[in-house]
Amino acid sequence: MTATVLPESCTGTVQGLNDHGEGLVNLSGQCYCIRGALPGERITFAPGLPYTPHARFSPGRLLSVEKAHPRRNLSPCPLGEHCGGCPLYSFDYNAQLQFKFGRLKEALEKVLSHTSAPPVEVQLRPAPQVQGSRHKSIRYFAKGAEGKAKLGFYAPLSHTLCPVDCCPQETAAVNAFASSLLRLCQEHALEAYDERSGLGILRHLLIRDNGTGTLVAQLGLTAPPPLSFEQELSRLGAEHQVAACYLCVNEEPGNSVLKGTLRCLGPHDHALFTLLSHEFFLKPHTFTQVNPQVAELLYREALEHAGSNPKGTAWDLCCGIGTMTLPLARRFGRVTGVELAAPSVHVARNNAILNGIDNVSFVCADLAAFRPQPGSAPAAVIADPPRKGLGDEGLQLLRALVPGTRVSAIYCEQKALLRELPRLLESGFELQGISAFDMFPYTFKLEVLLKLLKRR
Repeated sequence: MTATVLPESCTGTVQGLNDHGEGLVNLSGQCYCIRGALPGERITFAPGLPYTPHARFSPGRLLSVEKAHPRRNLSPCPLGEHCGGCPLYSFDYNAQLQFKFGRLKEALEKVLSHTSAPPVEVQLRPAPQVQGSRHKSIRYFAKGAEGKAKLGFYAPLSHTLCPVDCCPQETAAVNAFASSLLRLCQEHALEAYDERSGLGILRHLLIRDNGTGTLVAQLGLTAPPPLSFEQELSRLGAEHQVAACYLCVNEEPGNSVLKGTLRCLGPHDHALFTLLSHEFFLKPHTFTQVNPQVAELLYREALEHAGSNPKGTAWDLCCGIGTMTLPLARRFGRVTGVELAAPSVHVARNNAILNGIDNVSFVCADLAAFRPQPGSAPAAVIADPPRKGLGDEGLQLLRALVPGTRVSAIYCEQKALLRELPRLLESGFELQGISAFDMFPYTFKLEVLLKLLKRR
């Protein structure tokens, strides 16, 4: 069989972006996917072989830009070409924001055109801060030169590691601790875990920042480390304001961050963070929004739409650790939070005690099993479901609400939003507003708030 000979370079015009942020160039019936290329640009790239034999799509590597997009980022992140964290890194901030906002508006207009709902203007809420806005980091270990461990993020669609010393999107405290911990691992000659061979001890590093530079950290391992390393790790944590440092030992194959046996090295098992003037416990596995500044904007707007009724009741569906349940309890006489994850419910109850709030209750159940008390119809509901959306059970729960109920529904996944919005409108809801929040700058993601009112 004759090997395919590819030209060293090709020139073409970028016709759009795929869902991974790669520019698409069509030449002679083949579509090349080129990271870092923007729509409308005239570029030169090195073509690659098809992803699979006879496939129409092939990778390409950007060599030069002959005609640049007018809003190209002139100072892009040096990690952008290799790291999978920011697919829209080649745009400047406002351009990436308008690009993904335009995609969202177009998709919403198409869905709403098949309903009887009147047009609704979609409001855009930019991130107040871009650099240093991500307060959670998950980095993975791999073997580097001379067998030394390296630490970083996975490249797009792979488990190939992109070494990272400093991520501009993450906080300074997160970057500093991650770099120091890597040096400590190298000094103790700890080897990175290899998924294929099963050898090595270092798996991952999870870090959370409470917004003031105080950290909670979890080091993932395949086995307990030497005592001398644990002692040095405790000392390092104290130097970097790590309020709680955990070891997570997972002997099973794979790279799951959530699996394993947790052990806290010090006397404190948490940090505290503040959101909407309330304090919350911060631990490795409790869900919190990655971008607290945008989360405050989102939550405040959701709460404002919910309104207030000192004698009424309200629900917070998929409530997590109660970050919206507790502020909601300041507005209503009685609030019920519903959450499937038992650890989150436990933390939520402790958060209520921490804040001196006694007019809330938390139910550990999925939405299908939630049984409201008879005669306790809520005046308002906040729902912040996971990526899959509310599902049939959650939509049925909202369908049964009485007319006049206000609902703030938050979607983190556009597919779920577009799938469930028509069903909400068919259930008797009026769409009173839509707001899109840039929780994850330089990604395709927008958190979307639907402001709904039950009319029938």
